[in-house]
Amino acid sequence: MAPPNAITNLTAVEEAFVPIIKFEYWGISIDLIFSRIATLTQFPPHNQLQLTSNEYLRGLDDRELRSLNGTRVTKEILNLVPEQSTFRTALRAVKLWAQRRAIYANIIGFPGGVVWAMMVARVCQLYPKATSATIVSKFFLVMKGWPWPMPVQLKQMEDGPLNVRVWNPKRELERGSQITEKIIGSQLPWISLFGKHTFFTQDYKYYLAVIATSTTKEAHKIWSGFVESKVRILVGELERHPSVAIARPFNKGFERQHLTKTEEERDAVRDGSLVYVTKDEEDSSDTATNQESNGTDIANAQDTKAQPEEATQPKRTYTATHYIGLELAEGAKSLDLSYHVNTFKQLCSEWEKYSAELNYLSVQHVRNINLPDDVFEAGEIKPTRPLKKPAANGAAPAAQKKRNAPTEGHPPPPKRQHSSTTVGG
Repeated sequence: MAPPNAITNLTAVEEAFVPIIKFEYWGISIDLIFSRIATLTQFPPHNQLQLTSNEYLRGLDDRELRSLNGTRVTKEILNLVPEQSTFRTALRAVKLWAQRRAIYANIIGFPGGVVWAMMVARVCQLYPKATSATIVSKFFLVMKGWPWPMPVQLKQMEDGPLNVRVWNPKRELERGSQITEKIIGSQLPWISLFGKHTFFTQDYKYYLAVIATSTTKEAHKIWSGFVESKVRILVGELERHPSVAIARPFNKGFERQHLTKTEEERDAVRDGSLVYVTKDEEDSSDTATNQESNGTDIANAQDTKAQPEEATQPKRTYTATHYIGLELAEGAKSLDLSYHVNTFKQLCSEWEKYSAELNYLSVQHVRNINLPDDVFEAGEIKPTRPLKKPAANGAAPAAQKKRNAPTEGHPPPPKRQHSSTTVGG
């Protein structure tokens, strides 16, 4: 058993494609997959439990089969590769690359650990005597040219249910292939392969922000986990839009907490405002303690009591935001995504555990220049609006003068971000 306080943020995500229990063990995030075994009445000794036996699959539904699939496939993969040590080393490199490039997250729709392992194992089969470095190089060469949607098979298909969706990370595989070719040719070091993603800094001009909001911490764990498991559905629908070339989700969400005093402020948070973000649960209690210890507050006690309770007692709101990068199809000037967004919101609100008093879902359009600061890590450069060239005589264009006129000495307040899902060119 785990020692006290070792496990935190425990949440069951029952509606995920593969049901999981999410938690942190001493600060390490873990997704625990589980399943019953209908044919067992008593749990056998560990060394006698062979989950690769098809007998254990009897009586299981599709979700339970997917839960058992990870363990069964992992053992089967090790039995199908020529050299296990070579395979393990190459797989560690590919997994690190996928994590650095932000394309490692099964719940969002990217390949998870088992899928990456299957692809590396197939390359090991094609090059049975190769070293781990060669396997990594050949991995990108083989997978970038793979005839998708043909599945990656390690052995002949066996009888059984099959409902597998194939995902093709074409651009990242092409990039990896170009880099590994230079590495093998001694033109680049291996560290070049593991360069960090540029999802927020360079890759896209337009984004959708999927914001799951809750009024309590416990409700937020359940609601945000459910919405996260459904983001892949919205991505699939967006990519069917004729004006969308690519819709790519970032592989993790951004958790934020907000302190608000009025219902108007809470509405703004639900619509994406970050004005009221606070760092942690202790902020409000620290503020209250400081106020009580300040002698000047005693003199103002009567004024404080005269104010409405809502204005004096900040309330905490919890949000989890998932960003989807959008690349428009060639020739597309604008697109209206309101139908896809409303369908997605309806899907989530029809969940049996949804509560209108506790939960809220918003989808906002965000330009790259308006992305919040906390999505960028240290050293990353936030996109900025391109500077317009001045007129030939050195004077600013008339339109620029008109736009800048109110800013002399007193800049105008920033425009409120609207709940728009229409993207302009």
